[in-house]
Amino acid sequence: MPRKPGNPEPALTPEQLQEVERLGALQFRPAEVALVLGISGEWPEQGPCWTSYHRGRLRAEAEVRAAIHKAALQGSAPAQKQFGELATANRPRGR
Repeated sequence: MPRKPGNPEPALTPEQLQEVERLGALQFRPAEVALVLGISGEWPEQGPCWTSYHRGRLRAEAEVRAAIHKAALQGSAPAQKQFGELATANRPRGR
């Protein structure tokens, strides 16, 4: 979320940043995380809140993809299809 002028990022404790990461992992939107924690939802890009949120979101996505990959390797046709779709959608562009 872009930060509005004069609206600094909330100063959060390490425990609160862990909660931001945990809620991000559960795929809550940033505005929902802010509401749960009672903080501003205006986080500067690359700041601690933004980083914690996206770290949680991406780690959870990686865990799900790993589970799909494992199931695909074990012969699950639906997992093989889903993994193929993920691979195609996320294939690097260009060279």
